Amino acid sequence: MTDNIRQRKRIDDANFLSSKDDINRHIDIEQDDRRSRPRSTITLSQTCLGTLAIMMLALLAYIQFALPHEDHMTKHFPASLPTMDGAPLLVNDFLAHSQRIYVGEGPESIEPLNGLLYTGLKNGSIIELDPVTKKTRIIYSSLSIDDHLLTCGKDHLEHVCGRPLGIRRFSDDELVIVQAYHGLFKLNVKTKKLTQLIGADDKRFGSRPLRFVNDVDILDGRYLFFTDSDWLYPRKEFMSSLLHAEARGRLIRFDLETGKVRILDDQLVFPNGVQLSTDKQSVLVCETALARIIRHWINGDSTKIGKSEVFIDNLPGLPDNIRTTSSGNYWIAFAAIRHQDKPSVLDYLRNWPRLRTILSLIPEQLRKIQKRLPQHGLVIELDKNTGHIVRSLHDAEGLVVPSTSQVTEYDNHLYFGSYYLEHIAVFKL
Repeated sequence: MTDNIRQRKRIDDANFLSSKDDINRHIDIEQDDRRSRPRSTITLSQTCLGTLAIMMLALLAYIQFALPHEDHMTKHFPASLPTMDGAPLLVNDFLAHSQRIYVGEGPESIEPLNGLLYTGLKNGSIIELDPVTKKTRIIYSSLSIDDHLLTCGKDHLEHVCGRPLGIRRFSDDELVIVQAYHGLFKLNVKTKKLTQLIGADDKRFGSRPLRFVNDVDILDGRYLFFTDSDWLYPRKEFMSSLLHAEARGRLIRFDLETGKVRILDDQLVFPNGVQLSTDKQSVLVCETALARIIRHWINGDSTKIGKSEVFIDNLPGLPDNIRTTSSGNYWIAFAAIRHQDKPSVLDYLRNWPRLRTILSLIPEQLRKIQKRLPQHGLVIELDKNTGHIVRSLHDAEGLVVPSTSQVTEYDNHLYFGSYYLEHIAVFKL
């Protein structure tokens, strides 16, 4: 090997070692650089807390600037609570001695016809009850009986299966039935034929369809007076409707002969039970969300016709349905009680419209809480002329009648309905 070749080889070897050292140094530098590079001090938990803080600020801003400071409830819901000290409201245990007749969940309204009683259940069926033998049978179901009992009875299926609420006698063989989601129907109890009288989607109601049809009464076999509790919220969202307490409820008259519809009052807050006055001069409507009863004049003094006024205010509970007594007075059923010792949920939330709006987003949880609260069953009798309380019947411990949706007086007995229990309670007068 020549000297030139040896010298060139030494140079190449030197360059190779230099390059290898540079690579090693480069790798070491990068590793050292990664070790010395400052790490982020923001942890995942801090990021979550920051996001939560931003969301809370956004929520507070929404509550402060977007939600109302006052509404119909803050203006019209009673600021004081009634007491149970006076004679008409003195607590007793009469209703605790009632008997139960198990018929199925949610016998909201009870109507006598030809010696039998009829009620509607949460699963959409209409039940016939013999008050003597206590036997029941299904006379109408929106689906076949087998499928009906298997699939219906849940809130999310109410709009499919139907939810019967108010029921009234129309003729010797016929009932008028309120279907909360579908409108008003006539049912022949002998032939089982069901005929729709007015649909919830009737175009005459325009952008405000019948969303929550509740109760009905009939004048002269021609005029149907019925309530639509809320044109925005359906029945299964009734708790949201109560909490919002907006004047979206209506009292409506439907003429069966001409087919004409007339809205008598569209400024009601959760209108519920309907009852023609004994003299047929006015219609009484239970305004559940405001714990009062409204009288709307339809006949008599020309200066009053078409006007609404308060018949009784600051009731000792949230009224549901209203029906006549055998003497012509009125039975009032209460879905929940309210008095100085037991305020209702609405009493606690009266002055908090923003909080009520937020709570309306979780109505199911509130319903569960409500059912766990101490119960007190109560019905009262009102004087037909003055609206004063004549007497009251209680189940102070809620043993048999924890709440009521309707009181039906028949054959010297009182029958108590419920929108959620599985039985009708019976009390002998």
